[in-house]
Parts: sequence; C-alpha cells; structure tokens
Amino acid sequence: MTQLRTQEDDGLSAPLSDLNDLSHQDWLEMWQQDRTPWDLGAAHSGVYKLWDEYKDITRVPVAARRVLIPGAGRAHEAVVFVEDGCRVLACDLSEVACAAAKSMLDKFVHFEYRVGDLFELEYQTDIIFDRAVMCAFPAPLRQRYVQFCAHTLLSGGCLLSIPFVRLPEVSATPYGASNRPPFFLSAAEIFELLSVYFDLVFMEPWSRVLSGSDPYGDYLMIWRRR
Repeated sequence: MTQLRTQEDDGLSAPLSDLNDLSHQDWLEMWQQDRTPWDLGAAHSGVYKLWDEYKDITRVPVAARRVLIPGAGRAHEAVVFVEDGCRVLACDLSEVACAAAKSMLDKFVHFEYRVGDLFELEYQTDIIFDRAVMCAFPAPLRQRYVQFCAHTLLSGGCLLSIPFVRLPEVSATPYGASNRPPFFLSAAEIFELLSVYFDLVFMEPWSRVLSGSDPYGDYLMIWRRR
C-alpha cells in the first residue's frame, strides 16, 4: 500500500488544534445533540447526475470500484454507489453517525464504515465522493485535505465533488463573517486548490440554492487524478 505523506513532508506540521477552530470534540457534541444542519436527510439530489456523468466519461465498469466517502455522516449517498456494485468505505468521527448509517446500509455486503480521524486513514481508492467536506475546513486544513485526496486516489482515479460555491467572487457568505464552517469557496479558489493534482473533466451548476436572495449554490464537479 502506498503510504500517505506526513504533515512534515507537506510543510503542514502544525497540530490540528492550531489549524481548526472546531475540535474533534466540538463535532462529536454536535452529533450527540443532533445539531447537524448539513444533513439533508437523504442523498443530495445532484449525486445521481454526477454518478451518471462519471460513468459516461470514464466508460469503465463500476462494479467492484472502490469509493471512499470522507466526512460521510449518515452516508445517505452511499446507496447510489453500493447499488451499482461498488465497494464503499465511509469515514467520519462520530459513532452516532456511524450507527445511523449502518442501520440503513448494513444490508449491503460491500459497505464499510470506519470511525476516526480521516487524516490517519491509509487507503487507496478509485473514487472519492465529497459532499461539501472541503468547505468544512479552514484554509490550512483545506490544503491538507486536498493533498490527502490526491495521495489516496490511485492514478487516474476521480474526485466526485459537490462543493458549496460562492458565485460572485466578491460576495460575502450568507452567514456573515465567521471562522466556523461552512467556508464558502469561489470557483477560482476551488480551481487553485485542486488543479495542483487534478484535471477538471466535468463541471455543472446545480439548481439548488441556499437562499433565494443570496448568490450561493452547489456545483457538480469531477476531477481526475493525474
């Protein structure tokens, strides 16, 4: 198995507590208190379109493809992949999220859920599905997350992403000035982060917007690992 580069290798040797205003305990308490506004209660509606585009672009059989879902929460989207025969590994910090996901998905033989720090995971995969996980990290951890994705994906593997995108480059977030997630990124910021390791092969805005008066929405993106 290919080993992930360490924080020191990437110049990111600061402890996570110095990089992220939300500690692991903060996230765990939100799950324990059922304060999970990011959970849609079902799969994101755009994942079906995104998965169809992936299959159309790659033209490879998806059965037995490995899919990693970081920050999976209740892993609603996992069913889209396992029903097509993929081997899905979901990962999150919370035992509460894990239990909820397993109650829905344990009937699928090729579904696994691991509880723990994503950055300690050593795994090689064909596909990573990211539903706004990148937006949960402040800038230093966001860079580390992109590096993690690049080193976890096999060459030619794909990052399927549904990020929150700030549409006008100069606009503020609908939540005002905040050092707490979600951290809205412009398309230009996403390109700057991902283009170091990936080539964009598909991008399309999704119709859902967070507020009728605020210029924010989702994008469907497929990035191929070089």
